[in-house]
Amino acid sequence: MRWLILAFTFATFAGCSLADSLENAPCDGDDDCLGSYTCVKTVHQTASALPGLCRDDGKCAAGQQEGCVTAAGSCTDFQLTVVTDESTGASYCCATGGAANPSVTMADGASARCVACPSDLCTGDADEPCSEGDARCVVTSGGCGCRVPANEIENSDCVDAATCGEGFVCTRTLEQEAEPDEPLPEEQEQEPGWCRPDDMPECVGGSQVGCRTDGTMGCLSSQNYSCTATGRCYCCDDPADSSNFTVHVYTETGSGESAACIECRRSDCATQTCTLLEDASCVVSSGVCGCTPA
Repeated sequence: MRWLILAFTFATFAGCSLADSLENAPCDGDDDCLGSYTCVKTVHQTASALPGLCRDDGKCAAGQQEGCVTAAGSCTDFQLTVVTDESTGASYCCATGGAANPSVTMADGASARCVACPSDLCTGDADEPCSEGDARCVVTSGGCGCRVPANEIENSDCVDAATCGEGFVCTRTLEQEAEPDEPLPEEQEQEPGWCRPDDMPECVGGSQVGCRTDGTMGCLSSQNYSCTATGRCYCCDDPADSSNFTVHVYTETGSGESAACIECRRSDCATQTCTLLEDASCVVSSGVCGCTPA
């Protein structure tokens, strides 16, 4: 209510009506506004935990509120600048934050999140730097970074398709999607995928961790292959402590293209080496390795 108290106090001394003082008064939540007024936050203000404005129409203040759409193509608050979402053509009002070319993400047509990236945050290799506004500079999840040079895109790490650029998709194996030994989905972490051409989106056998391999492909030197009862084999990263741990396939896709791997203590299955897919007597559940009694 602190925003409301300040607004009411100001209105009393200025001779304004309460309704006038409520319109566009700063707020943290609906409790800071009265009557038909609600606390309206743009996507940017919500994502950045910033105050919103009390509004009686449920819409952000066009041209005045950071992250809100422009008013007739311009920003009436001169501290804000017009930023256009290239994918839709809609324009939003953003603070520059010292950046020459702010960008928008998470745009929904009414508001967006503003991302102001200083040019020195968007750099690539020393011999191929890029700056905000360059074609290779991408804004992902509120951060700035450089797209991989065109001749190095294929099989490079990626966060999403935008990181790879036109003509490529970000392909993840089951192993790269989430770690199976993390018991709860909210605790699971995605590993980077690999940029793959649109016409060949499959994972790279023998190289990409979790991808299927065969005797001719082999695996990278940092990997070893693990096979299932179906006869399919996949490349898994070697455990850091191979004397006490061994790697097994945890689960695989129905098509058999990729799998997720799990590290088990060698003592978990006594003298046996078994997993859920390799041996009927072994239980691998919620990241736990062990054998059921014979």
